Amino acid sequence: MAYGFGLGAHQVQGQIHDHQTAYTVSQDIRALNIPDSTPIIMYGSFMPGLVYYLDRPIAAGNFMGELEFGIHHTDRTGMYYGSQDLYDRWNSDEPAVIVVQPKYRDEALRVLGSAPAQRFDVEDYTVLLNRAAAGGDKR
Repeated sequence: MAYGFGLGAHQVQGQIHDHQTAYTVSQDIRALNIPDSTPIIMYGSFMPGLVYYLDRPIAAGNFMGELEFGIHHTDRTGMYYGSQDLYDRWNSDEPAVIVVQPKYRDEALRVLGSAPAQRFDVEDYTVLLNRAAAGGDKR
């Protein structure tokens, strides 16, 4: 019985890893080969797994949650984007990548003010780019 439980738990763990973590979306972002200088911004919520899988800082957009204390007590330059900051970055000549869950997607698109140059849906997330990525042809 314990052996059967172990096999079942292994299958469940695989499903959670592939469908409930940042792994899938991080691999698709990695395939875009975007420069480290391009901010990746989580809109509306924060997925800590992106930091782990991409091995780079991930900024927060229109969300503080558990990050609020640090945002108010450290230099937040480039790590937090309010609505106006997002709009300004998105509509500038500088590239940006926004990762957003479907429940915040329409709100994010309104805040950004213009259509993405590139967009793709991954599991439970949408990735928006204001400039087409040179490293991948995701759509």
